Amino acid sequence: MMRKNLKLMGQIIANKLLERIQEVATDNFKLISGRNEKILWKSDLNDAYLVGLVRENNRLRNFGVLSGGEQMMVAISLRAAMNSLLTDSRFVIFDEPTVNLDTERRKALSESLNHILKSLDQAIIVTHDDTFMEMAQNIIELP
Repeated sequence: MMRKNLKLMGQIIANKLLERIQEVATDNFKLISGRNEKILWKSDLNDAYLVGLVRENNRLRNFGVLSGGEQMMVAISLRAAMNSLLTDSRFVIFDEPTVNLDTERRKALSESLNHILKSLDQAIIVTHDDTFMEMAQNIIELP
């Protein structure tokens, strides 16, 4: 009985943490995408996770059916939220964060990245895309 109660208590704590990550990630997603959708991240007692986007009509689209660009925006939004809420890390590395994003979303990502990653001292962005050139303090180009 004690083990069952501890497992249930752990699940309650995990769900509260996931709720907070969802809130911050949703704010990040709205900045990047300009869309009014909510990121959903849930887990159940079997430690199965569900990630997706919820539209205003409460229709859920699972992560697997999202476009490549939507998946990238959700992933960046969640990663930034977890970084700000769960770590004391002062830097982050992004590898090709603009892959599958159209020109408008790449620009929105570069413009919102400072706000999304406000608690960081340094971000390293590895990319073939020149979208981040204006915000970069140092650029290393490889031939």
